[in-house]
Amino acid sequence: MATKRDVKKDILFFIEEVLIDCMIFMELHPQQEHPEIEEIIDEMEILYSDLIFQVNHIDEEGKKNLKKYFDAIYMQLLDHVHHAFEKLAAVVEKSK
Repeated sequence: MATKRDVKKDILFFIEEVLIDCMIFMELHPQQEHPEIEEIIDEMEILYSDLIFQVNHIDEEGKKNLKKYFDAIYMQLLDHVHHAFEKLAAVVEKSK
């Protein structure tokens, strides 16, 4: 079973992947404004804060079934990261 430490590392890893791709796009297109990219970055910062808070503050229901609680956090993480990559792909397509 995943520990708090492992969950936090996974959260950081996935969010960093999105942020790195955003930064690469911004570096490759310095002449353009990037409000969509900045929005993705802001969303990832908020997601990181929310998920880390959830990991650090497990409620009584979560303590009873820790695996299910962490699985819900992972699903939330993966859904948001997938959505962020879709947004980034749309911006990349639009910039071609």
